[in-house]
Amino acid sequence: MSNSNIKVIAIIATIVLVFTLITSNAVSVASVIFLAKGTTQTGTVADTNNDANVNTNNGASNNTNTPANNGGNTAATQAPSGNTGATQAPAGNNNSGNTATTAPAGNNNGGAAAQSKSNEEVLKIYTDLMNKAKADKPGYKKVEYQELPGDAANRQISKGEGLVGVLLKLVTDTLDLLTTKEEAEADPEIVEKGGDMRWFPVYKCEKGCYLTDVNAIESTKYEDLGNGKARITIVLKDENNPEPMAEGATTSPSNTGAMFSPLSKADIDNTINGGAVQAVIKNVTYSLVYHDCKAVVEYDTNTNQIIRLEQYMNVAIQGGGKLVLLGEIKIDKQELFNTMIISDFQY
Repeated sequence: MSNSNIKVIAIIATIVLVFTLITSNAVSVASVIFLAKGTTQTGTVADTNNDANVNTNNGASNNTNTPANNGGNTAATQAPSGNTGATQAPAGNNNSGNTATTAPAGNNNGGAAAQSKSNEEVLKIYTDLMNKAKADKPGYKKVEYQELPGDAANRQISKGEGLVGVLLKLVTDTLDLLTTKEEAEADPEIVEKGGDMRWFPVYKCEKGCYLTDVNAIESTKYEDLGNGKARITIVLKDENNPEPMAEGATTSPSNTGAMFSPLSKADIDNTINGGAVQAVIKNVTYSLVYHDCKAVVEYDTNTNQIIRLEQYMNVAIQGGGKLVLLGEIKIDKQELFNTMIISDFQY
């Protein structure tokens, strides 16, 4: 597991801490969070994606292909057994009564001319580009960072708001569990030409894209940028608790995992239920809904070489439980935005 995955697991585990703590001692709470952070001290810190929302304004007439049927996306996403409450669906789905999710602002890329291409055609272009990059082993620069917004659209707590706010503030401010955009840009990951492509999507796998089911796609866009350059965008449909691909696998257990690198719920459970963390937490119930996950690729149409890759993962975290002596806590939604940008390719 990459260090970035461990780091995000620590973030999510910290959020889950507030669901079923078995102590009212705030010092013990902080200690457990610190222990989770301690697992991130080895390896190279990578990043995750989210510099743009699904409604990116690219300054061009959009050729957006959206399936008529969202293939089963419903207003209430079912959480794992034992969860209380329904997960709020993200912005963009036609689910009446849901609060819109506010993702980070996107890039404003003017001057692009949209052209008509089907979802199948755009997926094939993306697959060919990503697989070629994995095989060519170019050098590149990777910047990855996370956001845990606390505004009303992205954090909804129906019970125990005060305690939840304190603990999440430890994540964002005190314990420095998040990599900010500024930190990531100041210390990017540099991979030399011919180097290891293990941490180039899809992580730990030979190819760069394993998605074959076009019905998993919410929308696509193809833009002719001129001068032999083009840009494609793929947005996936929502997926509840998607699993990543196993190392060296040739098929993906989830649609999100076939393009992106979601966290394994089993890995998160192991983090929560093992060692010192287990002494403080028990009977945790939670759900991770990946929504509006987007990949944007700018490339050279003559060489089919990637110029810039952006991946944005949005995770809506939901769960509930009881704190001994402190009563019930219910988090209806806490958004976690993960942004990964790979650029400066050297072929």
